[in-house]
Amino acid sequence: MPQRVFLFYSNRRPEDAASLADLQSLEKDNPKYKLIASMTEMEKSHQPWNGETGLITQEMLGKHLKGAASPIYYIAGPPAMMKGLRRQAYFFPLLSLPLFLLTSAERCSSEARVKS
Repeated sequence: MPQRVFLFYSNRRPEDAASLADLQSLEKDNPKYKLIASMTEMEKSHQPWNGETGLITQEMLGKHLKGAASPIYYIAGPPAMMKGLRRQAYFFPLLSLPLFLLTSAERCSSEARVKS
């Protein structure tokens, strides 16, 4: 893959994170891929976590995206999260380049359009 990929992946707890181990293992196979996983409810978890905690914020994005050249952002999640992100003014100055906010239903149809 020619371009670097940063995947911000937020879940409540590690035990709720679908395919977390698979997403983590991709980093070993591809040096241009970086997973930034964050857990928002670690106080309810029974598993240890050494990664990011809390919601994905401008500070978290800035910390991991320093020096990213010509980025294109895709943000996907459940409808409530997407609605909340659209209200979060702090995302939009940082994400002033191409930005795609996709709900789960939109993601399927958008992926079909991108492939064609």
